Amino acid sequence: MSLALYRTYRPGSLSEVIGQDHVTVPLARALKSGSIHHAFLLSGPRGCGKTSTARILARSMLCEQGPTPDPCGTCEFCTALAPNGAGLVDVIELDAASHGGVDDTRELRERAAFVPASARFKVYIIDEAHMVTKDGFNALLKLIEEPPEHLKFIFATTELDKVIPTIRSRTFNYAFRLVPARTLQGNLEHICEAEGISYEPEALTLIARASGGSVRDAQSILGQLAAGAPEAGLLRQDVAEQLGVTEDALLDETVQAVIAGDGATLFAVVGTVMDAGHDARRFVTDLLHQLRNLILLKSGGERITAEVLDVSDDRIETLREQASHFGVSELNRLLAVVNEGLTTIKGSTSPRLQLEVLASRLLIPSAELDPESLLARVEGLERRLSAVAAGGAVHPSAAVSHTADRGTAVQRPAAATAEQSQPVAEQQPATAGGGVPAADERPAAPSVDSNQPRRSPPPPPTMRSRAARGQGDASPAEPVRPVTPPPGEERPVASADQGPAGRDRDASEASADLEAITAIWPQLMTRIREQSRVAAASWEGARPLSLTGDRLRVFVPAEGQANSIRASGRDKAMRNLLIEHFRLDLVVEVSTEEKRAEPDTPASDDPDLGEEGLSGVDLAVRELGAVKIGEIEGG
Repeated sequence: MSLALYRTYRPGSLSEVIGQDHVTVPLARALKSGSIHHAFLLSGPRGCGKTSTARILARSMLCEQGPTPDPCGTCEFCTALAPNGAGLVDVIELDAASHGGVDDTRELRERAAFVPASARFKVYIIDEAHMVTKDGFNALLKLIEEPPEHLKFIFATTELDKVIPTIRSRTFNYAFRLVPARTLQGNLEHICEAEGISYEPEALTLIARASGGSVRDAQSILGQLAAGAPEAGLLRQDVAEQLGVTEDALLDETVQAVIAGDGATLFAVVGTVMDAGHDARRFVTDLLHQLRNLILLKSGGERITAEVLDVSDDRIETLREQASHFGVSELNRLLAVVNEGLTTIKGSTSPRLQLEVLASRLLIPSAELDPESLLARVEGLERRLSAVAAGGAVHPSAAVSHTADRGTAVQRPAAATAEQSQPVAEQQPATAGGGVPAADERPAAPSVDSNQPRRSPPPPPTMRSRAARGQGDASPAEPVRPVTPPPGEERPVASADQGPAGRDRDASEASADLEAITAIWPQLMTRIREQSRVAAASWEGARPLSLTGDRLRVFVPAEGQANSIRASGRDKAMRNLLIEHFRLDLVVEVSTEEKRAEPDTPASDDPDLGEEGLSGVDLAVRELGAVKIGEIEGG
């Protein structure tokens, strides 16, 4: 290879220009019909064929058989203007970076008046036209607007917006585009076969991807790698190492760690990237590209093929499996986080730290309050509920519920969640008749053995035993665990047949549970005070009064205070606090009565007596604030 590949395989006709059919086909038609404009403006990214097309256009116009879209290649003009030809005096190529001033354009204008020496036209090809100054363009404006018959202009630029509008309006504009990776890979395969270079298809895929859509860059990279390739040719592993491209296996490991919420694996990937000397910015760019593929697959479904993603057929199946674990909102959030991380890493003095920060943000969507994070959490819950409803296994990441206020993850297995969601009535033992047992037939409150192992998450809880409470106050980090009898054994129940002893045992166990509530009461009041001082004031003077089943009766000093708590829903708020911080699901009822009605006390037959045996006058005094003036002696 005496010349660089991008020079050796430079196109010599419009049909050889790859990836620019939207430009070459109209130009070919114009040449064939003879409708040739006097000025052309070719714009687009670097290395996509602008200058090559300008030379082909000059060759096509000057060919002895032309103007023609297919130059003969044998005449004097075609030979001189071939990709590696000697050039022609009537075709002048100028670099505007060094010929963009007013004096240069004045000289060009003076030379343009002379007729061509031997060709049909005199053609000026001005490369990097955006470097011509505004005054220089104004000096050329009259010549470009009304040129002589023999004069043609072809401008090429990578920055169209810097060319003044008056020039753009007097030229035919053709915009070039970046070439797709698959098209570039086909061109590289053709070059390898022509040069006798052995290769692995995956290696050429990496080269095409690394070129960024530039044909010249792809051919230049191929020439560099082929020059130092082993006898086996271009191998994927060697190409990946030399280009610094992130391995697909490493990207897959990153995505799987995000799916499973596996922080250890994700931070290990960060360590692998940095310890191997990879470019952190390149790793994040490749991760962003993989997430882009996942969101395309999630949104487009089967319509997104391997050709659309520029990947192999085996690779797209792996990507489809990864996409199935995400929702669209989750992927949108991940894309936003990685894209922001890419901007942050650029120019950072500590890329490893920035990668670790990025990894932590990928793992904890519940710590974010932006709409994307909220939607991501909703989609995670929907997938978890769908899996439970279908009877399938929940993915490990779906079983983790992130607690934003504490920054910790609490494991909530789906089976326990479903069990807790059953109505209380379904958990009651049935009587012989198949109905729900009466109050005196229900099992007594179980005593809790402190030696029982703790399990997470708890079923509907009861209180700890006296022995457990003796070790300290109840703590939010240690939820109370109920004790269930072994299979085949029945709980003792307090009934009328048992006599006072059974009732005394039931009352003592309920008292033990109430003592546990009393022990945690100061902490509960502290939680309420942290949330709202107004709410704390409404509970001033309140204390636990009794505990019956799952109903906690709380005493408050004044009736107006109780009415305020009920109307504002603060009793329900207290229930939520008991669930969240103490794992106790209790219905809270407020009362102004300190005494508890005895169940064995017979009700009075007097209709004028209240629930506690008070007469109508006493009830009026207590409830309505009436004042007893005196009694009327009867007559």
